[in-house]
Amino acid sequence: MANAEGTASVLVRCDGDWAMGLGHVVRCVALARELVDAYQWRCAFAVREGEAGRALVERAGFATEPMRPGESEETWLEAITERVSPDAVIVDAVRDVPERLVALWRRRRAVLATIDTPIRARLGAELAFFHSERAAAALDWSGFSGTVVAGWEWVVLRRAFRLPAPAPRDEPPRLLIAMGGSDPAGLTARAGAAMELVACPVTLSVLLGPAFAERAAIEAGLQRGRHPYEVHVAADDPAPIMGQCALGLVSYGVTALELAALGVPALHLCLSAAHLQASEDLCAAGGSLCLGLAERVSPAALAGAVETLLADGARRAGMRAVALQLGLGGGAAAVARRLAGAVEQRKRSAKIGSVPPER
Repeated sequence: MANAEGTASVLVRCDGDWAMGLGHVVRCVALARELVDAYQWRCAFAVREGEAGRALVERAGFATEPMRPGESEETWLEAITERVSPDAVIVDAVRDVPERLVALWRRRRAVLATIDTPIRARLGAELAFFHSERAAAALDWSGFSGTVVAGWEWVVLRRAFRLPAPAPRDEPPRLLIAMGGSDPAGLTARAGAAMELVACPVTLSVLLGPAFAERAAIEAGLQRGRHPYEVHVAADDPAPIMGQCALGLVSYGVTALELAALGVPALHLCLSAAHLQASEDLCAAGGSLCLGLAERVSPAALAGAVETLLADGARRAGMRAVALQLGLGGGAAAVARRLAGAVEQRKRSAKIGSVPPER
């Protein structure tokens, strides 16, 4: 179903708020931008919850379709589908999609793609993208007839992370502290306090996301601390800030993947068992180190890990080389290309009357 200009349209279903963070929205915006710029697609976003997530989408220039009070998710998505008439639907969400909507999208011959999600809707997808092969293999795929596309080359990142950053030369070295778009677990404050145990010279570069609510408290703590620091709030382009750092201390998520794409070694704190598994997969190559579940990492252990790596430039250089070998920078273009190819194939099949049967 091409639109009036002959290009395709896509409906993107994602959420982002203080509790869940903004990683899902960030990568969906990156993928939408790729589809617009490379293929001239039209993109509409269905954001059920999260003012911060909606604001991020709208700042990027995309329309959002919020739910009205009292409206069911099924009615909401059905109405959006009627308005948008999508050729493709992208779902990157922790909340499942009603089965009736998956069936509706299939009847309308939209290509359904899911991004790094275990929700049941993936079983009705043509394309299920995962950056972790182990995470994909661990799921039950009974009844699935689409294609699982897994591997680091499918990581969706913003365009600024396509190329590695130059190796930093700052002295003292810079440590990035970045705990996601909202930091619901208060890891930024914990990391700042732990840095008081780090004796070696270091400049702290603290990145606060757009949904972070404790800026004043963080800055007050840093002002009392022993290390010089910079605070960056809701940076539109965080890549240069991150690229100047010799080491990252981050909550596992999109930021950890962005650092790997830039070639910046990182230490990961994990908020859940799923994040722990994903972090361990990324760290298995050796470009990053997983410190484990955040609640179990003591301030002394945190400071010790930071100090050890800051003192070992040769090890950091080796970690940088390994991280860059993963080839994370081109994932958005790769996913967009695969999705555009699937839509084009669906259109060609429709023209010759050989559309795959509905399931």
